Amino acid sequence: MYEFAKASYGNLQNARASWNKEKSFEDNTKAMICFNPGLSYDPYQDLTAALSNHHNPELAKEKLAECHDTLKKENADKVDEKADAELAYDLTTWEDFPGATRTMSKVILQVVTKGCAGISVTGAASMQNDYAKC
Repeated sequence: MYEFAKASYGNLQNARASWNKEKSFEDNTKAMICFNPGLSYDPYQDLTAALSNHHNPELAKEKLAECHDTLKKENADKVDEKADAELAYDLTTWEDFPGATRTMSKVILQVVTKGCAGISVTGAASMQNDYAKC
């Protein structure tokens, strides 16, 4: 999880570095990577208005700064934060694609029948117990 978070945050840092204050917001956002839009944390930006409805804006600012410090590129070699981060629960499955052998026809059948037929061991098919049989 640490490596994934670090890579994703690196995209936000790259976006901040390429942000041109002379261009409009729209022009700047067109240059962003579409799957991870946004900018990294800026300690000099006032977040008061953005966090005005947050139940604890000071804690939110503190946590943003903490995450920035842990994930920023300049701290790539710090082992202590990385070791703490790797203690998190791993949400990956034991197999890349658990269950039955995947074929294109089974995938299409699952999509068309909304999980009632096709691949038998996926999230949609495993929820059949909660729905009426098709």
